[in-house]
Amino acid sequence: KILGTVTTVTALTVEVLDRGNEKTTFAITKDTKIRVGKGAGTIKDMRTGLRIAVGAEEADDESFVALTIQLPERPAQEEAR
Repeated sequence: KILGTVTTVTALTVEVLDRGNEKTTFAITKDTKIRVGKGAGTIKDMRTGLRIAVGAEEADDESFVALTIQLPERPAQEEAR
């Protein structure tokens, strides 16, 4: 599991900067489970600057595929929108 801050997010990838200042890019697939707090989330919930936890596996080509992405709970004011 990698803990870090989102530096870039696209429709297919998320780049995370970890505590060691190392950037890792994770592929996001249809099987990637995205959670916001205890609820389900989508890629639209991700934005730069968020602290996230990524559970991933390494592919044969040494790239990483995100299996799970855990985002923090949404602030109350965002829930009201």
